[in-house]
Amino acid sequence: MPVITALHERAENIRNIELEKSLKRMPNLNGEEQAKVEALTRAIVSRLLHVPTSKLRHTDCAVEYASILNELFELNIQ
Repeated sequence: MPVITALHERAENIRNIELEKSLKRMPNLNGEEQAKVEALTRAIVSRLLHVPTSKLRHTDCAVEYASILNELFELNIQ
């Protein structure tokens, strides 16, 4: 579903922006520590999106839910 793809892309974009800002404020982290922070942010995004994505894929109300997600997250899906 395009809305699922768009939702995940939006979340990943936000994650990357916030990760970059945060890592700039933590210049003393080595590469391994930075990788752990990045993995943590990926895990958080994944956990947050798992249930809504699953519900959207397995519901009779998928079109309605997709429309709501599109509006709530300003995904601009036609």
